[in-house]
Amino acid sequence: MIESRYGKCPFCAATNAAETSPPFDDGLLLKALLNIYEGIVDVKKQIEPNLFKNTLDALNISVDKGFGSVEFGSPDFDFVNELKYNNAVFSAFKVHREQNDIALRLLDKDGNLKSFSQFRKDAEFIDATYRRWLDTEYNTAILRARAAANFRKFVRDSDLYPNLKWLESTSADKREGHVKFYGLVKPIGDPFWEKHYPGNLWNCKCGITNTDEKADKNTPQADYEPAPGLEKNPALTGALFTKNNAYEKNTYPGAGRAVARTTKSIKANLKEYNRFGKDYTREGFDFATGGYWVSNKKHQFDPNLGFHERRASDILFKSGNKVVLQKEVSGNKWPEGLLNNTVFEIKTILGTGRNTIKRALQSAESKNARIAVLYFPDKELFTNKRLNDGIILWKKYTNYSFERIIYIVNDIIFELQ
Repeated sequence: MIESRYGKCPFCAATNAAETSPPFDDGLLLKALLNIYEGIVDVKKQIEPNLFKNTLDALNISVDKGFGSVEFGSPDFDFVNELKYNNAVFSAFKVHREQNDIALRLLDKDGNLKSFSQFRKDAEFIDATYRRWLDTEYNTAILRARAAANFRKFVRDSDLYPNLKWLESTSADKREGHVKFYGLVKPIGDPFWEKHYPGNLWNCKCGITNTDEKADKNTPQADYEPAPGLEKNPALTGALFTKNNAYEKNTYPGAGRAVARTTKSIKANLKEYNRFGKDYTREGFDFATGGYWVSNKKHQFDPNLGFHERRASDILFKSGNKVVLQKEVSGNKWPEGLLNNTVFEIKTILGTGRNTIKRALQSAESKNARIAVLYFPDKELFTNKRLNDGIILWKKYTNYSFERIIYIVNDIIFELQ
């Protein structure tokens, strides 16, 4: 039993009070189970990417719900990215624990590998348990992200409203540990707010507001401790969950190294992404894969077909690629930009003629692209034979060779071998 290995579930009471469940892709779960069953993922040394994406996407949605739309250049832009990166660390620790719990169901009592259908059935309890915990984490993360957004705004407005006031919970069942703080007014810089702040108990629905009311001289003595993992004010730490959470405190061997391997590239790529200055639009960063997409503001998107280029770029970066669309000058043969630091060109395949693919590759060649990306927005226009015939036809007229030819069909990335 999971509970017997890790002690009493830290979320049980709060889980029953969870209001909503985050989006969850059952297709990704199936891929994860197959990866574990077939040994594609080493559960001791790696982080299963599909479980990681499901978990992290849910927690990062909570950040977006808490902060709303945060544009590049706004005061909270970098802070939101910090929250999401720290969500990645939390999610990686959670998934390492989950995948190892799942892997314990691989063998029968005699030590033989179960059939996949039996393994999948036996793993249902693990999945249900971790989803239940994710519900609580998701709802609490929304509340903590919203509280952090408010706190940061209140700090910016502290010249007008220098104090904070604790507001009564909207929950029908009030937390006794917080009731004595209802109506308490303290300066915004008081150390009290570092530890005692709405959201430091699972699914806490207390509120906070800024005020110019006189600060209370006395502070009620706290007769509770914040929940493990929620001990600190996220507005001050940049993390919705502290390192004292159950997943980091109760790990399987190898968890630390596996998490470090997964998050190292995410952190490095986020640093690169944040370096792009005012000449670029930051289109998106994918915290599950570490991919990103930026566009130079002088990049010329075709007025009729530019949305295809955007769609292809979106698919590429969400799959872990670094997409940089460079400045283009009208009348010159400029390539699209850089794909993972290599010059590339996107060509959208819309026609059905036998020369369509040949001409697309010739166009990419004329721009000295090292990577050609062929995007098929309509999967019905693609067959392997058509692709191979087009490449053969192109090669009849050139000695040029690409380092890579990538093609995207049905929003899935493939590469010519």
